[in-house]
Amino acid sequence: MPQPIGKDVPKGREQDSRPVGKDVPDWSGICPGLGKCSKREAGAWRMGSWLPKSRKGHITHRVTFTKKASWNAASKIMMELMTSYILLQGLRFHAYIGVGEQERQVGNDYVLDLRLGYPFADAMLSDEVADTLNYAEVFGAVSEIMQKPAKLLETAAGTIARELFRRFPKTESIDLKLVKLNPPMGADCNGAGVELHFCQMR
Repeated sequence: MPQPIGKDVPKGREQDSRPVGKDVPDWSGICPGLGKCSKREAGAWRMGSWLPKSRKGHITHRVTFTKKASWNAASKIMMELMTSYILLQGLRFHAYIGVGEQERQVGNDYVLDLRLGYPFADAMLSDEVADTLNYAEVFGAVSEIMQKPAKLLETAAGTIARELFRRFPKTESIDLKLVKLNPPMGADCNGAGVELHFCQMR
């Protein structure tokens, strides 16, 4: 018979109906009323999703534990990382981008904002830079491109995105905004620029 889903323990889920060994930790703090239960059972209880026992007598549940799911044993909290981004904001460059010959010779000031979707869940636990995206290396790649003359901001922005995907293949998405601070168009404004959003095609 299907088991109800909710906060209350379904009938037939008494402690002695579940396999409990000597090494099973006491997670009763998050499955109250159940006594000792495994971490998986505790996760199922906390999510309020219980299903019938499997053939081997172990309780199954709808919660999927992947590398994204991590446990804090001290506080007994389960959390799942949904998205993760590396941010580089307000990067300032003097670059030579413009349709006019003078802009490509004298140059102008630019501001770049980057948001890179990157899976750094492992770095949250390892504290190792090898498990994440090194933003100093990202800045170095962007600086090289910004030093190359171009006629259009669109060209420079597209080149930045392609190079970042090439150098850092684990990058999942790029949100980029490139603004020219003093556009030569006779307007009193903070700047003119382009904003692009890319996702990696697998």
